[in-house]
Amino acid sequence: MRILVLVLVTLVAYQVRAELIHEEDRCTLRGICGGNPETAMRTDMFCVFNEPPEPIDPAGRSRVQSYCPDFNSDSVVTSPSLCCAGDQMIEMEPIFRTIQQFFARCPACQLNLLFLFCTLLCSTDQSVYINATETTPSLEVPGETGATAIHFFLDDAWATAAFNSCKDVQFPAANTKVMDLMCGGYTGSDCTPQRWLDFFGSTSNGFVPFTIYFVLLNEGGTHPNLAEGMARLDGPSEDCAHPSNSNIESCSCTDCESACPPLPTIPPQEEEFEIADMDGYAFIMLMVFVGLFSLLVCALVISKIIEGRNKRRIDFNSEGRPIKRDGLNVISEDEISFLDRTALDMDKFLTRMFTRWGVFIASYPIIVLVIATVFVIVAGCGVLFIIIITDPVELWSAPGSRARLEKEYFDEVFVPFYRTEQVIIQAPNKDYHIHDTYVEGPTLFGPAVDLDILDEVLTFQLHIMTMNVTMLDKDGNNITITMRDICNQPLAPDLPDCLVQSVLQWWQNDRELLWRSATNEEGKTADWHDHFVYCMKSPLGAQDPTPLELPCYSAFGGPSYAYVCTGGYNESFYNEAEALTLTFLNNNYRYDEEFFAKALAWEQAYLDYIIGYPKDNLTMFYYSERSVEDEILRSSEADILTIAISYIVIFAYIALALGDFSDTDRLMVDSKITLGLGGVLIVLGAVFSSLGLYGYFGVSTTLIIIEVVPFLILAVGADNMFIFSLEFQRTKPIEGEPLEQTVGRVLGKVGPSLMMTGLSEGVSFYLGALTEMPAVKTFALYAGLAVLLDFVLQVTAFVALLTLDTKRQMKGRLDVLCCVKPDKKDPIPIKTGLVQGFMKKYYGPFLLNDFVRPCVLVVFMFLTCMFTAFTFSVSIGLNQNLAMPRDSYCIDYFSALAQYMKVGPPVYFVMTDGYEYSEPYDQNLVCGGAGCNDTSLSQQIYYASLIKEHTYIAQPASSWIDDYFDWLRPGLLENSCCRTFIGFENSTGDRGDFCPSSPRLRPGNPLECKSCLPQNSGGRPTPEQFDDFLGYFLDDVPNEICNKGGSAAYGEAVQFFNDTARETIQATYFMSYHTPLVVSADYITALVEARELAESIEEVLKTARNLTNPEFSVWPYSLVYVYYEQYLTMVHDGLINIVIAMIPIFIATMFMLGFDLLSAFIIILNIIMVILNMTGVMYLWDIEFNALSLVNLIMAVGMTVEFVSHTTRTFKNCTLPTRKERAHFALHSMGSSVLSGVAMTNLPGIIVLAFAKSQVFEVFYFRMFLTITLSGTWHGLVFLPVVLSYIGPGVNKARLYEEQQEAAEEERLSLSNGKVLPPVKGPGMDEELTLTPPTEKEAEAMIVGAEENMYENPAMEQDEDSPAAESVRSDDASVKSDADEVSVKSDEASEEPEEMTTL
Repeated sequence: MRILVLVLVTLVAYQVRAELIHEEDRCTLRGICGGNPETAMRTDMFCVFNEPPEPIDPAGRSRVQSYCPDFNSDSVVTSPSLCCAGDQMIEMEPIFRTIQQFFARCPACQLNLLFLFCTLLCSTDQSVYINATETTPSLEVPGETGATAIHFFLDDAWATAAFNSCKDVQFPAANTKVMDLMCGGYTGSDCTPQRWLDFFGSTSNGFVPFTIYFVLLNEGGTHPNLAEGMARLDGPSEDCAHPSNSNIESCSCTDCESACPPLPTIPPQEEEFEIADMDGYAFIMLMVFVGLFSLLVCALVISKIIEGRNKRRIDFNSEGRPIKRDGLNVISEDEISFLDRTALDMDKFLTRMFTRWGVFIASYPIIVLVIATVFVIVAGCGVLFIIIITDPVELWSAPGSRARLEKEYFDEVFVPFYRTEQVIIQAPNKDYHIHDTYVEGPTLFGPAVDLDILDEVLTFQLHIMTMNVTMLDKDGNNITITMRDICNQPLAPDLPDCLVQSVLQWWQNDRELLWRSATNEEGKTADWHDHFVYCMKSPLGAQDPTPLELPCYSAFGGPSYAYVCTGGYNESFYNEAEALTLTFLNNNYRYDEEFFAKALAWEQAYLDYIIGYPKDNLTMFYYSERSVEDEILRSSEADILTIAISYIVIFAYIALALGDFSDTDRLMVDSKITLGLGGVLIVLGAVFSSLGLYGYFGVSTTLIIIEVVPFLILAVGADNMFIFSLEFQRTKPIEGEPLEQTVGRVLGKVGPSLMMTGLSEGVSFYLGALTEMPAVKTFALYAGLAVLLDFVLQVTAFVALLTLDTKRQMKGRLDVLCCVKPDKKDPIPIKTGLVQGFMKKYYGPFLLNDFVRPCVLVVFMFLTCMFTAFTFSVSIGLNQNLAMPRDSYCIDYFSALAQYMKVGPPVYFVMTDGYEYSEPYDQNLVCGGAGCNDTSLSQQIYYASLIKEHTYIAQPASSWIDDYFDWLRPGLLENSCCRTFIGFENSTGDRGDFCPSSPRLRPGNPLECKSCLPQNSGGRPTPEQFDDFLGYFLDDVPNEICNKGGSAAYGEAVQFFNDTARETIQATYFMSYHTPLVVSADYITALVEARELAESIEEVLKTARNLTNPEFSVWPYSLVYVYYEQYLTMVHDGLINIVIAMIPIFIATMFMLGFDLLSAFIIILNIIMVILNMTGVMYLWDIEFNALSLVNLIMAVGMTVEFVSHTTRTFKNCTLPTRKERAHFALHSMGSSVLSGVAMTNLPGIIVLAFAKSQVFEVFYFRMFLTITLSGTWHGLVFLPVVLSYIGPGVNKARLYEEQQEAAEEERLSLSNGKVLPPVKGPGMDEELTLTPPTEKEAEAMIVGAEENMYENPAMEQDEDSPAAESVRSDDASVKSDADEVSVKSDEASEEPEEMTTL
């Protein structure tokens, strides 16, 4: 029976179709014929009505006027005859509402679509274009036949023109094009006019009540359903760029590409700096090297010529004094300059001061040690109050920096950016597979897009979203929290679901929906593959075009974007994804202690769950907001053992190097374990006191600074210890001199040098604290104070400790076990150290050989020029992986992020207060729709997105003001988004009278509400209307009737001065995204480009007519900017900091060396060369230039002072005849201490750092510390002596005069054989006595005596015939004499004039 009924119905329908007449002025459809069985009665069918048009009823006429005003004339009193009725208009309301909400931004597009559907609905020639091809008898209206499907014939050219007018229209809330949402899952170039119209004609999308088959035909085209008398619709179409009517606004560039002015082009990339087909900087430095080499050759040639002309001979001056022409003159008091005398007086003053100080300290060593210990303990107790920074923002961003201030403004005015928890999931056991999808046919799916994987990921996701976490509250009570206690809920309280970006949201996190499949009447099945493909293209899709008919919107009410939720895909083929991404976005109220504690507890539980999750089928790369802080802290703590081992190695070296182990019988007596340990403790005491004193004052620090500063202070302190200790060991005790006097005498010799380095380094570091870089500032403060405290403790506690240790040694007591009484007492041996002996006998003569010296200069010139060229290629930034331990899960996550993710961080363009948004002229400078300026904010961001390779702006901004205009626009049939209950007056501002557009969100029926704006209100709202309804828009929840509600997308984007009145906007932002940012250069360039774009926008917006705040500004904000802003000025700031660090060193050394500019210049020259060496090595060793490396460069400035200043001062105070001899003396007497102190102390500890777990220590401390030490040693022991031997400062004549007077007096007494000779004039004599000319033998003795008594350090004086003394002179030097003449012949060294002085 049922089969018979079906056959009869079919025959009737066929008969109806066959009898249709197609001609002008005849309808095909009119009226409602009950439910459509093809849509399960969800919609109603239109009745088949193949009759002439009939007059429409008055109610229907009103609806026609709302929808299709071109089909109604207000001037005609009687209703027009049309092929539509009022109830049909209501049934077609969803399609008209969709046109208004999605396409009204572009008037031409909207008019084209209205023409299409109004013609379909009401045209009097309806039968010419429309054929009712599928009909069925009505079950609700007896005798009527309803259409379940029609064929609508369109001109292909018209359809293409309409499509082109709509294809670029934007959907700001979703930051995408409307076509991506309304083309049946097709996006971009895949969307065609036919596919677009097919989407509109499908009943699955909920827009139309029956199926519409749009058929596109060219002229003369045919179709099986094109019956006799039918033709294609070829009506007028509007061009989005050039409308036919001046009353129609052209669409904006954002919504119509053809309306755009000439689009921006990518500026040409800056060409690499090249000269002669090679790197420009390398070429320049090569030329500099050639120039310097040429100057050196010329200087050496001229020097040799001058040397050949000068012969050494003895003359006598007018006073009868011998003059040594080629060596040192026997000078008179009149030849002494003011500076020389002042320098000598200053040195004498400092020597006396330190001598007396040393005697005082040595007299009361125990009291001094007790006082020093008490001071260190009291000062060190401040570490209990020290503030250790772990927040990355505090670590890397200066408090007053622009990015920091902008972040604070954003966090305060809006809300802090989310606490982001993210998991990137791979499916290692899955492969690509191809599936025959419902719409697109065979489609490739990636390994991660697999039903089993999706199911497991859903289980994983739901556990995280619902897991209970137990924690202690502030009162110590156990409480249980879930993700909802901390997560962002964009639609709360209407929808309490958390904001989670995941592909599983396309099934609303419902496993039953995920596994669902459906089959159509033809037996074609759709499943999760089809829904995935549809939703990845239309994340806001209300219903997929398959029998599944599932929505895509997320459980939290907003879209889940495929480019955020998937990774490892090709272009926009998200279905080929190799990875899935889960992103949990939690609120970030960091300064709410209770909330912050909950967030940390939940994040720890989240990490623990992932770590313990069985990963048989899934590979996870995970991250939490707390991860960076946790891993930085773990990185610092992980290397505490490494640091401790490094310190132990340094201590062991100091203890061994200070002792003498040449005599096995005195092994434990002459060892210096106690002294070495005490010295290390003194250094650590300086660091401990520095930390404590700053702790009292609340100055914060970092664990890295705490671990690094001791290395610097150990280097400085060890150098001081070795200089003082070795000088003491080498000093010959004067017969009858008490130990205290000896200690004071030695401190008097080395104290000024220690003071010079300590003050210069301390002041240098303190000036470095002027910078705003937190890492550099913190290091400078702590290092500066630690250096000064170390100097103070060295000249107090260490002097006292050495005194006690010497007393122990004099008594023959054992080191460490000092209470053990000795069997015998032996005098303390005074021996030349191995290093000093080697340098004096072998290394010094070799280095200062006339062939080696020029070679050294050439090598150093070449290396300096080479490293300078490398410096220009050093990268700027900091690889975020380096901040993590080697085994950190964050490193794997960052690598996966760079490999798989195709979208970068969000960027917000913030407008501060002072802008009037309610005035149309000012609105046009901001919005991006029709009527907006070509240079508006939205348009400029859109232009930038078109050249994303240059601007790093990935897409247009989401614009609340454009969506607000669409939301405000009066709806058809009074069914708009913005509605108020009837009787509400706009001026009252009573927001409680807002009428939600969806019936499920409000009581009553649609007739109880009306549009906020009247139907004839025109385009933009009045200023009063704009202010009255903006709050409603921001509170309105998107729904099936109106998806333009701003609650989800813009709830936090607009902030008011008064949250209750909500009238005056305080600030707002427009959000876009950066392209993927991988390396530091990407982040830096993205920041620069975003700021340039914001400046251009601000320039336009400041032309607004109603600005109320002259300080109004526009600026970009992204969470990453605060970390990378410092690199915009890193080179400039770095140079300034290094120069500032060198200025006090130059001034202090010049002052302490008797205003000697040349010596200060040589010290600074070595520092500059060491810095250039380091930057060159940074390039070769792939070390980026950032705050950490700048700290090391500043530290290198201070450490280089230790390598060169002591040796330079020793050279300056030496009075040997030639520069070569003085350089040799300075090298073996002080260079040996520098080598044993700074260089050899650092190296063992630095080598240990190579095994550090932290990459920061391995890269920025092992590599850079090693470079500092090797380069400093290289310059201090090789380059410096050679430079001094050529252009070192001359002899201080005041010092030389005193020594010559003393030597002459001693020789006169020795030659008199007991006879009293007239005394010579000496210092302090009031009268000059007449002297008889000395004999030639006496003259020679005076010269030789002067030469042999030039040593500043009496401990270094050797017998003339000893090997050590002979090494001072060249091997061929000899002095011959006989009774008749004095002939002084010298070797090359003694003949050598003060080289290069004339140059």
